Parts: sequence; C-alpha cells; structure tokens
Amino acid sequence: MKIGASFTLEKLQLADLVAAKRIGFDFVEFYIGDYYADIDELNLQLIAIREIIDSYDLFTIIHLAHLNTHIISDVALWTDYVDRISDEIALIGKLGLTNKLVFHGVFGHTEDPKDIPVEKLSEAKDSAISEWIKIAKQNNLQMVLENTDESVDDLKPIFKKHKDLGFTFDIGHANIIFPGTAHKTSEEKIYSMLETFKKQLKHIHLHDNFGGYSEQADVHLPIGTASIDFKRFISKLKEMKYTETITLEIYNREFLPIYLEASYIALMEIFSDCGIDP
Repeated sequence: MKIGASFTLEKLQLADLVAAKRIGFDFVEFYIGDYYADIDELNLQLIAIREIIDSYDLFTIIHLAHLNTHIISDVALWTDYVDRISDEIALIGKLGLTNKLVFHGVFGHTEDPKDIPVEKLSEAKDSAISEWIKIAKQNNLQMVLENTDESVDDLKPIFKKHKDLGFTFDIGHANIIFPGTAHKTSEEKIYSMLETFKKQLKHIHLHDNFGGYSEQADVHLPIGTASIDFKRFISKLKEMKYTETITLEIYNREFLPIYLEASYIALMEIFSDCGIDP
C-alpha cells in the first residue's frame, strides 16, 4: 500500500510538501476545489507543482470538485460547471500528473434542492459522470467516486450504470449515519460498503470522527483521536488483500503537519500490529 497526505491546492505551501516527504508519505493528494474559473491559472499552478513533486520523488492523486446539485436548476451555470470539470480532467491528463481522479457524487440526497425532482437530478449527474469518465479514459485516467452521504443502496445503481467507475472509500463519511439511510450503525455501514464495492475499490481516505447524523459530524480528526476502530478496519483491508492507495485526509490548517505526522505514526503502528508491511 502507498500512503499519502491530503492538501487543498489553493492553500498549498512548499513547507507542506517538505513535511510530507520528511514524514514518509509516498504521495500527496490535492483537492482542487469547486471554483477554479481560470483554466490557464490552474494550468500554471499544476505545472509548478509537478516540478516540485518530481523533485521530492512523490506522486499525486487529484481530488476534483463534487457534483454541486445546488446549481442544477440553472441550466447555463450547470453546463458551465460540468464543462469546466471536463476541461480540468483533460488538462490533468495532458500534464501526466496522476492516474486517479477523486470526486464526490452526493447521491444520498442531502444536498438536493427541494424544487427539482430526484429523477431529473439523477439524470443530470449521470450525464456529467459519463462525460467525465469518457474524457478520463481518453487521457489514461480513472474516475473514482468517493462516498459522502450515501448508503450502500444509494451507490449500487451508480456503479451498475458506470462500469468504468472506481470507488474511493472514505471511512469518516461512512462513520456518519445520514438522515434516511437504511444502515442502523456506523460499523454496519462501513463494512457492508467495503464488502459490497470491493471490486470497485481503488482508493481510501482515512480520518477520524465521533460519528453523528449530519455533515457537521465530518470533522476530519487525526487517526486514533475519536471513535473509529482503525485496527479492525486495517485488518479487514489485509483480509481483502487491498494493495492500492490510502490518503490521510486531516483538516486543520494551523496544525496540519503535526496532525499528519501523528496520524502517520499511528497508522504505521496499526499496520505493524496487523502484520502489514506497507
């Protein structure tokens, strides 16, 4: 397995990459965010980052924006948004930055506008995903959908429709029981999701939280500081013979290098306890 650290592209500092290399990470995951209107600016920033990453002997995974259902009611805005992400995918492919593109689908309906039928929202999302997968394939990239508010039943039809779509499993999101879900406990949700989509599983996000029932519970704490049983989880990955990438997705700008290092050390100890040599 390869272990990476997550950073927001617009807030990235050179010191972050130096810290990632010193701590021992194999790669860095960059979150581009929702509002990069200027593709030329993004191009220049990604070129600069590629040069720095190469000099530190790291590789990258790129985290795209999520499917923002709030703007679907405005056809022009939605079309521009989908086209902009398409342009980003093509640019990333041209630069040869990565082979995985992570994105949020939010198919659990927590962000759905109440004035738009669910069928129309699903159709718009499916159309966007199909377009992005097509462009990604043309550029030797794989789109990997990250679970956010979804249950297993929410995700099944998505992977059935999009055969080339990979899965990014986010354990922190799976630890939250969002309204309307069929799952009774967070652990049941975590392991049923892992088992159901193990064939699609290409990437993992690790962070901690205390569970809960809304997005406010998604606090992205360091590993081992809240309620998630990571030893059980890593043991499950060993049983599944998972050998792909894991990103530590910790949120805290002020103490990020410290929290990342503490999480990395905690994860290495869990690997050792489970008899895994990453």
